[in-house]
Amino acid sequence: MDKKLPWFCAVDVEGEICLIMKGQMGYIEHTADYWDSYESAAEWNDVHNVNDEQQQCMVAGSMFGWDVPAAIYSAEYLQEVEKKQYEEEQLRAEAHHANSFSHRHDY
Repeated sequence: MDKKLPWFCAVDVEGEICLIMKGQMGYIEHTADYWDSYESAAEWNDVHNVNDEQQQCMVAGSMFGWDVPAAIYSAEYLQEVEKKQYEEEQLRAEAHHANSFSHRHDY
């Protein structure tokens, strides 16, 4: 389980603010008046310093398991994914460039 995720994040479920607890499947419905002071899950997350990426990872973890790649919040992991995507784009561009020259005829 990713140590960089917060213990809780909030999500909007059918107009209600619910909590996701790190490591647990599903979500927890609120039962206290405490929640009435928040307009949305986004507001709760903002107050508790939970960013959008962390929330998305926690939603994935609560739905699909906490060991799936989508539940990993790691700057290093995200940088590695971006690097791999960049390298793949570079290879495609080079292949396209090479193909464009192979079809050229010099007379």
